Amino acid sequence: MKEIQVAIVEDEEEAREKLLSFLKKLGEEEDLFSKVSPFSSSIEFIETYKPQ
Repeated sequence: MKEIQVAIVEDEEEAREKLLSFLKKLGEEEDLFSKVSPFSSSIEFIETYKPQ
């Protein structure tokens, strides 16, 4: 599995859920993503971001 982390930053819930669903399905099919994290705002993303 290629392990990468993906952050979805989208304020519209419907669009965020569609992107999340698409990426999860793609990750399962292609064995790509280890973690997909949705955020409703850039501030929420910045406040929870922890460099690795």
